[in-house]
Amino acid sequence: MPDSPDPSALSARRDELRRQLAAIGDLRPGSLVQNYRRCGRPDCFCADKQHRGHGPYWLLTWAVAGKTRSRSIPAVQVAATQAQIAECQRLRRLVADLIAVSDDLCQARLKPSTSAVKKKPASKSSPRRWKPKSPAS
Repeated sequence: MPDSPDPSALSARRDELRRQLAAIGDLRPGSLVQNYRRCGRPDCFCADKQHRGHGPYWLLTWAVAGKTRSRSIPAVQVAATQAQIAECQRLRRLVADLIAVSDDLCQARLKPSTSAVKKKPASKSSPRRWKPKSPAS
């Protein structure tokens, strides 16, 4: 069985993860996708099959209770939204690391049992049973 990690090193790593969590900025879940659309007018340039369509339009998509949600993002906000998505992913990694380090620290703090508690063997006699006292004659 490998040696357990040093509890003081694990505590230092846990404290560092906590500091990083405290520095988390604005965050958003999901992903940002670029979208092009056709307007449907027959005389528009997008009607040509060789053309991608109007756009790009930016769409933020994420899941809530198993359903996909989406929100349009203005082009001027794309960089900020990408940073918020990256910060959300960073938060998830930090939380997973913190849980793993905390689990390791809890395990390292457990004292290994050096001596097992030995139970006395059960006696071979039958257990005592309550018997009513005989009436005095």
